Amino acid sequence: MEENKCPKCGRKMTSTTPEKAYCMKCDVLVHTPSGTAFTGDPEEDKFIGSPATWLGAKKRDIEVTSALDSLILTWKEGKTFSQKNLPYGLMTGVEVRERKESDVTSLAAAALGGGLIGLAASALSSVKTLMIKTKEGDHELFISQPSDWADRLRGQIVATATGQPLQTDRSSL
Repeated sequence: MEENKCPKCGRKMTSTTPEKAYCMKCDVLVHTPSGTAFTGDPEEDKFIGSPATWLGAKKRDIEVTSALDSLILTWKEGKTFSQKNLPYGLMTGVEVRERKESDVTSLAAAALGGGLIGLAASALSSVKTLMIKTKEGDHELFISQPSDWADRLRGQIVATATGQPLQTDRSSL
């Protein structure tokens, strides 16, 4: 998405934070890194811009968004945002894994060089992670509410395979 342009009307939006902007014409709040509009429903919006750690990847401050056709991983590189799209049609499986805290700590430390995630994970005996299997490879995320994310992604995979929309159509917002 072009930075600070409304995904519906294309007009310039007002930045409210580095990751959010508001379009006054359309009355919509947008997660700017992914270009996804918030719905106003907390149960839906928890799947937009959720912070995560991408285990094994050398990316910091990942945000995960469940968009209409793909899972979008975004992160900041310098002054711009980069992203990786994982289309639901290429996903072959989603599972919640139980990992020893030392596994998560070592994976996060290897990817991020230690830091707060290492301290937080070391206080736990085990943690749950979200494993996303795709035709291109596996992606493991340390994310809040991994069971909710797994249910959401499984639903999106089925909806994509059957051609039935699962999510609210955000283009009408």
